[in-house]
Amino acid sequence: MSGSSFSKTTKLPPTTTTGFPLHFDNSFTNDLPGDLLVPTAPYDMLPAGDDSGEIPVPQSKFRASRQVRGALWSWAVPIEHENPQLVGVSSSGAQLIGLKSEDFWRDPQLAAAVWSGNQRLPGSHPWAHCYGGHQFGVWADQLGDGRAISLGQVLNNTGDVWEVQLKGAGRTPYSRFADGYAVRRSSIREYLAAEHMNALGVPTSRSLTLVFTDRVVEREEPELGAIVTRLAPSWVRFGSFELPASRGDFNLLRKLADYVIHHHYYSELIQPAADDKSGGGGVYIRLLQVVVERTAAMVAAWQAVGFCHGVMNTDNMSILGLTIDYGPYAFLDAYDPDFICNHSDPAGRYAFREQPHVALWNLVRLAGPLSRLVGQDPEEDASSETLEAVTKALNSFGSEYSRKYAELMRR
Repeated sequence: MSGSSFSKTTKLPPTTTTGFPLHFDNSFTNDLPGDLLVPTAPYDMLPAGDDSGEIPVPQSKFRASRQVRGALWSWAVPIEHENPQLVGVSSSGAQLIGLKSEDFWRDPQLAAAVWSGNQRLPGSHPWAHCYGGHQFGVWADQLGDGRAISLGQVLNNTGDVWEVQLKGAGRTPYSRFADGYAVRRSSIREYLAAEHMNALGVPTSRSLTLVFTDRVVEREEPELGAIVTRLAPSWVRFGSFELPASRGDFNLLRKLADYVIHHHYYSELIQPAADDKSGGGGVYIRLLQVVVERTAAMVAAWQAVGFCHGVMNTDNMSILGLTIDYGPYAFLDAYDPDFICNHSDPAGRYAFREQPHVALWNLVRLAGPLSRLVGQDPEEDASSETLEAVTKALNSFGSEYSRKYAELMRR
């Protein structure tokens, strides 16, 4: 979509002052490089006392598709939705960010406005992630959050951080040829699936709210729109590492890896191993090892409960080993190892029986960028010691998967 399709100024959603007391601790946008085309957060551009909500930045900078380099995210502005209606609230999801379901149903109109993106929470500075990925085994270059907008990272009263994300909130610089919206059918499925998987004990993102809108969304046939609010400690994916590595931006790659280690794997990885002879680079091998273990445990849980993801592209693989991006998923009605849940996958790449193999294939794609960070010069080929360590980490997938699968099936 060309920039000429958008207005020369951008209207920001108004900020609500009541209803949802959340503490935002946005380390991702504070610590990591963002899109230089819009270097200042939109709400920081508003002059004091200006109630118009309009900033002199062309809307195209937030909504027109473009290549974003040297950055891991871009500021985003949710689009206004007509007649949002609060349909569902996950009480256990709300507890994760220090809220109760009553906080939403006390004023469902306000809740619908906030959780559709029509109103902004104080302290929220929305953004969209920049990443790439392999789709059906083929490198797709830059992808990014095309219809997901993160409202921010919420710090709860136990010290846990949850990144709150609207799916279906409108276009971002990563929308490519899509409209940035979601329909009711797919939003209901994602809202229910994440909470069901959590109840089954499967590592997963979580759901917070489901909001319907009166927006008509063009798909194979017109459908009505919806926005699902979803939660995860992080929405960083394998593809978040692949994109900067593919561009030779190893400084950006290292910043992302260090961020993930410090904020999500601190207790497991921050102390270098006693036998680390790679000048500190061994921590990236250990990061790979723990992601291998978590991914193996996640996929073993899928196979144990009969879950078929359907779109195991590397941009849909969580760096935390969580099930994310529920699309054409399905559960087996009866055991069928050749079951395919995605009509766009006629060759069966992501068939039920193939999921462990694809998970390992995806981990190999992640291992490439991480291995570049071991040693002094990422431009040089990996040393034999590094290749041996990477191979050992990847080879542990099979035993980790088998151990976890057997454990689950013996219950």
